[in-house]
Amino acid sequence: MASAVGVEVVVHPMLDDEALMGLRHSADVLLFPSAGEGYGYPPVEAMAAGCPVLCSDLPAHNELMPEGTCLPAGDVGVACGP
Repeated sequence: MASAVGVEVVVHPMLDDEALMGLRHSADVLLFPSAGEGYGYPPVEAMAAGCPVLCSDLPAHNELMPEGTCLPAGDVGVACGP
């Protein structure tokens, strides 16, 4: 699906903390499309590293994420739009 819209997705194996921090600093965006997470650390950790975040519109995320960064849960097409 990503290649259909010209997006490169890289999946990494288990990483140590230093490597993970490096990825957070170099990533263009963190997409966190969780549909049932009560609270997820990855969005907060990414924002702390200066990485923009798009996440699901869930109550826990709405409390923490900047306005406009929460997308309708389950609507993958919104994340791929222009």
